[in-house]
Amino acid sequence: CSSEPPPSAQSCPGFSPGRGRCEDRTAGNAIPTVQRAPALFFQEEIRRRCVPGPGRPATNITDVIEAQGTIYLLGRESPYESASPLMTAVAEHVLDTALALATRSPWGRLCPPMLACLDELPSTAPLPTLQTRMANERALGISFIWAAQTRAQLTQIFGEHQARAVLGLTNTLVLFGGSKDVGFNQEISDLLGRVRVARTTWQSGRSNRSVTGEDIPILTGAE
Repeated sequence: CSSEPPPSAQSCPGFSPGRGRCEDRTAGNAIPTVQRAPALFFQEEIRRRCVPGPGRPATNITDVIEAQGTIYLLGRESPYESASPLMTAVAEHVLDTALALATRSPWGRLCPPMLACLDELPSTAPLPTLQTRMANERALGISFIWAAQTRAQLTQIFGEHQARAVLGLTNTLVLFGGSKDVGFNQEISDLLGRVRVARTTWQSGRSNRSVTGEDIPILTGAE
């Protein structure tokens, strides 16, 4: 055995050069994280439903996309048996397959295009590559519609800078009522801009009047 670590091990935050391996506490912290990802398959019934068998072949993602089919991923985030890691991995695989088909297409893009509709994005399938995909793959016939309940959810999952990038790459932003995020509401107000309105002032007891222009927000944060 050589004490020299592989290049990937040197980037591990718990790597100890003298010992030539990662610290035990680093491995101990990683094990629960890895175990949570396949936690759904600890139940035999779920494993049996997900393993191909006689009369139940494995799903060919390429065939589904080429047949213009629809792939549904249903699940939710949970602190114990979360479906989010598995759904994220499957969603990434589907999008990677669509990207490969687009690059091999004689038209240079998917035709007809493919729509990835990501409802409850932060909790269901928080794609780590979403920012890059939105910037590049929409030119290849892969479109995205995503939904989140609050702006804070995006920040929690992606971080402040990447959350702003996702918002910036979104062509059409639809905002529903009920938001209690004062800062985000003010950002939307600033994004909508201002409009100039006429103000007429009358002097009491006189017939003189003056008309001035005033710039006001199209929609205030409170509105």
